[in-house]
Amino acid sequence: MVIDLQLCSKGEFKRAPDKSEQQIMEIFWQADHPMAQTEVIHTCEDRKWKERSIFSMLNSLMAKGVLREVGFVRSGKTYARTFEPAISHAEYLALVVAEQLPAKQFPELLASLLQRVEITPAIQKALRAAVRENGPQAREAAAAEAAETESEQ
Repeated sequence: MVIDLQLCSKGEFKRAPDKSEQQIMEIFWQADHPMAQTEVIHTCEDRKWKERSIFSMLNSLMAKGVLREVGFVRSGKTYARTFEPAISHAEYLALVVAEQLPAKQFPELLASLLQRVEITPAIQKALRAAVRENGPQAREAAAAEAAETESEQ
């Protein structure tokens, strides 16, 4: 699945979500279903955001590629758009970390994470699969395949 995250060529955000937008995204990541603006408003009543502000943040998050419109739901006499995250919370955090942390510090970050998480056999299996699918050999194979396809055209 290809997702437009409005990233620069180096995988950095052109415009990262601001603090309020991150709070809105937290609501979506915690929800187990697409949500309409009215549900978001009810979920964050304690924040004292105006309806218009939430509407603007939803549109901004869609423009940044982290939120997407997925349908409509009846809301009173009209229909309201429903939204869901375009990327997972983990993918978003990976983008933020990749933007903030030099690549040479990645092993230290990974070691620090591994110290703080109980590594089960299932997690070990998932990590091995991720390295196999995203590691240097996988990237080299993808680049070779792309070059071969390009030369055939």
